[in-house]
Amino acid sequence: MVKALKENEIVENLKLLADWLRVKCPGEHFELIVAGGAAMTLEGFMGQTTDIDLMSPKELPDSLKRGIAHVGRAKRLGAEWLNTSLANMLSTSARSVKLPKYFSEISRTLEVSGNLKIGLISRQALISLKL
Repeated sequence: MVKALKENEIVENLKLLADWLRVKCPGEHFELIVAGGAAMTLEGFMGQTTDIDLMSPKELPDSLKRGIAHVGRAKRLGAEWLNTSLANMLSTSARSVKLPKYFSEISRTLEVSGNLKIGLISRQALISLKL
């Protein structure tokens, strides 16, 4: 059973991913947009999340997929600890429903490492997703 992640655990797992990427994929840089429970936890809300939902990119590069799988195995986080399920769901629904402009706003950016930046979606978008 996968346990809920605390803020420090989310950051630690992202740092491990950045370290793996720095060694295995030198020179590559990644920017991810985080939403859902992980974003809420990183924004200081009390949350319960076992994964990190991405709004962007919709498709992960192979090098990032390999790093996610490696960290997931090493930390026993499960294969989907960092995933694009939300990005895919929103892109599918965006074809029939136009998402509000605030869904693309970033409240703040965390530079996990020189090769990995994490943008957090706005609080308004976070609240809308939970509704």
